[in-house]
Amino acid sequence: LPDNRGLITGPPMSPVGEMPSEELLEMILKGFNRQKLKKLELTPELMNQLLSLDETRLQRSYKIGVLYCAPSQQTELELFSNTTTSPLFDRFLTILGTKVRLLGFKGFAGGLDTRNGGSGDYSIYDSGTWKNFEIMYHVCTLIPFVKSDKHQVTRKRHIGNDIACIVFQDVRRPFNPYTIRSQFLHVYVVVSPVRINVGTDAYWIDIVCKDGVPYFGPALPEPPIFDDPLALKKFLVATVINGRNAAWKAPKLSEPFLRARSATIRDIADKVILPQSVAVTPPSPKRFSQDVALRKLLKEHLKVGIPPPLEQVKMLLENGANPNIRISQPRSLPPKPSVTPLDTFTLHSSLSESDLTLPQRSVHKLPNALFVIIILCDDPLYCKLLINYGAEVIPNDSNFPNAFVFAARYRRVQIMKCLLENVPGLGDSESVDAVIVDNSGSSVGTRARDIKRIWTGFTGEVKKLKNHIINNRTNNLYK
Repeated sequence: LPDNRGLITGPPMSPVGEMPSEELLEMILKGFNRQKLKKLELTPELMNQLLSLDETRLQRSYKIGVLYCAPSQQTELELFSNTTTSPLFDRFLTILGTKVRLLGFKGFAGGLDTRNGGSGDYSIYDSGTWKNFEIMYHVCTLIPFVKSDKHQVTRKRHIGNDIACIVFQDVRRPFNPYTIRSQFLHVYVVVSPVRINVGTDAYWIDIVCKDGVPYFGPALPEPPIFDDPLALKKFLVATVINGRNAAWKAPKLSEPFLRARSATIRDIADKVILPQSVAVTPPSPKRFSQDVALRKLLKEHLKVGIPPPLEQVKMLLENGANPNIRISQPRSLPPKPSVTPLDTFTLHSSLSESDLTLPQRSVHKLPNALFVIIILCDDPLYCKLLINYGAEVIPNDSNFPNAFVFAARYRRVQIMKCLLENVPGLGDSESVDAVIVDNSGSSVGTRARDIKRIWTGFTGEVKKLKNHIINNRTNNLYK
């Protein structure tokens, strides 16, 4: 094409130069408050931490699943239960890579057992097809079959945790990407043998993805048939790597990753910013006096077991009181705090009186004012007020769960609703389930049993709330 750039008339535009970071942030973030900016000293340690953060996804080693599908097979159980294959599949494996002995293998093993042989004797490995990238293929039929295990957990543990998988079909037919129940598997490359010339193996390629995976290359040729083994191998390597990288942008995979990344950034910021801000800008005497007043107010009401007046708490917060001050718990227990009335939810008749006992006080200081309110009442107005003034719902103290789980322990249905509406991430079924899982012999296990009794012991609002969380998990993972 001719270069017509010289036809543009008019004076040259002056260089824009580098845009100040404050203005750039205001363009990106709505409602950005530049007063909150803190300038960091770029130390070598900070640079290394930020570099490591951005290198999290950079990989040169990949694990890819490989499933064999016989002509009559359609279900997950059938695919994971194969013990025999076809000569066509065996020849295809020789194209994918080299058959290596796992015992003592020194290369990238992709999680397979190279010490005791628990993952089988052999697997298929490839290195150097694309630069110095390594791929360990989790070939289902090479992983031991356990006759007593209907679901073949050992096989699915490896392949079900891969993000991309190659499915070899002896006879080509449509493949449903939801055939295999997995939160990770998103990209399937379906390979089927076709006959074009006598004595020549050729393969038809289909690419099938779950919802949310963006387009990725390389593009399939037309028709999508490969009769050159080397060309097929290069295409498959490029496709499974690009597909795996693209799958990370799907909501079910990207959201937990972004949440973990945000937590890492917060940790870095806390280490760099907070010590400086404390040293440079100590709290004013006025704010300190408000903190003292708020702490005194909450401690007094903890002793008697009733919440403080809402307007009094609001006034202290408006005058600069910090809602995240630690509050000591009284040695003697106050009268049993009020709980949501029984007409809000119905008790199962099978519950014993011990199941209805509220959690005992801990010797540890409560993380902040929100946790005090959860102990004292089930009023969402307090909850909303404290969240608006910056009360932390995820405490730094490992002795306490997040505010949602803490509210569940005290059966604070209305506060749980408020937390779910204002901080959706707290309602993750994974965060609730993580506490429900019984770690026997630990304080966490005791806490888990308390919460599990609450979930299973109540119908009505509490049960509806858990169902709502579970539905969120089903419809949009980790949302």
